[in-house]
Amino acid sequence: MRWLPFAILAYVVLGLQVGLSGYDLAYRGRPQLVLLAVIFVAMSAQRDAALLGAFILGLLEDLLTTGSPVGLSAFAYGLVAMCVISMQELVDREHFLTHVSLGLLGGLLVAVFKY
Repeated sequence: MRWLPFAILAYVVLGLQVGLSGYDLAYRGRPQLVLLAVIFVAMSAQRDAALLGAFILGLLEDLLTTGSPVGLSAFAYGLVAMCVISMQELVDREHFLTHVSLGLLGGLLVAVFKY
């Protein structure tokens, strides 16, 4: 995995996540842009780099947001990355429904562990 594009992706996604965090009070829903980035990294990178990238994204989200213990998002995103990596050979990476179903599965896993 190339780390400079990953750092740029992490910077943009975490900035948008923190910037849009006030909308959850008005509309009762928070966008999970970091989860989408974790799924993208897990589908694109090699196994070890994808797990490390998911853990880093979760740890940075824990450090930037308040209300959850440090490491909880990192653990949840690590589990999502492990599930996505284990399904890499079984699914078509280019198909739209693959990304939608993995997003749904990842959202459910994160909801179970974080909330």
